[in-house]
Amino acid sequence: MTISTTPTSSAPPTRSDGAKSSPTPPRLHDEEPWLTVIEPRSSWGFVDVRELWRYRELLGFLIWRDVKVRYKQTVLGAAWAILQPLATMLVFTLFLGDAVRDKAPGAVPYPLFVFCGMLLWTSFANAITGASNSVVASQQMVTKVYFPRVLIPLGAIGTVIVDLAVGSVMLFLLMLGYALAGYPVSVGWTVLLSPFLVLALGMAATGLGTLLSALTVSYRDFRHVVPFVVQLWLFATPSIFVQETVMFGPRGQMALRLNPVHGLIVNFRAALLNQTMDLPALGTALLISAILLAVGCVYFRRVERDFADII
Repeated sequence: MTISTTPTSSAPPTRSDGAKSSPTPPRLHDEEPWLTVIEPRSSWGFVDVRELWRYRELLGFLIWRDVKVRYKQTVLGAAWAILQPLATMLVFTLFLGDAVRDKAPGAVPYPLFVFCGMLLWTSFANAITGASNSVVASQQMVTKVYFPRVLIPLGAIGTVIVDLAVGSVMLFLLMLGYALAGYPVSVGWTVLLSPFLVLALGMAATGLGTLLSALTVSYRDFRHVVPFVVQLWLFATPSIFVQETVMFGPRGQMALRLNPVHGLIVNFRAALLNQTMDLPALGTALLISAILLAVGCVYFRRVERDFADII
């Protein structure tokens, strides 16, 4: 909505001889020195960046609230952000390590290969899963006070960024341990590109998360569909498979490029481990991520005015 405020005059009228005349009954809007006009805004469009900036403190509060709730009354606290990808790495290493590892001389150790991919995949999966249920879980806020509703899924995604920062510490310790043990692990200038790849992953998670959060308000089936699809989506990403061409074939390799997480994880791992980056896959991932961001934000703004009525 658009709110504009204009001043109104409340001074009593005077006669030509300078004496004050008897006051006339005030009109309704003369009781206040300012007149506020509220107009409906267009339902189609991108998010209002200026409005989000005005509510930036609320976004920080939502992120901090979700972080405290997630680790409240836990023994390990933030260590759970490390245990999830670490436990997945151990499972895949024990049961699939000999079958899918790269046995060529100078190859990256398979546990490091898996942990590097699972760190990003776990963050993406938790982001879209948490964002998809965030608006429905905040029913009391949505129905009682006005604020940009898109802050709710953004707060859920911001919480995952904190987990990613904690897990990155474990990743660099793992890289350091393999390097000291004599394994071919090196870091080059491409490591500077890793923050931008994480930002691109956040862009894809924001677009898909806002879209799913709006759909979940209208269709509660998505609360059951999203976790199931995320489990299947894991096997369409290069988190655990080293030789993708052998596993999926040439046609399957082309289909994998339509998965935006595929190109981001491949290039994130290459940037950290000083390997050759897959630029075509990166370009495709960035394009699809931008489309998801635009579609998710536009659809969310289109339907958010009805949230209070149907939630």
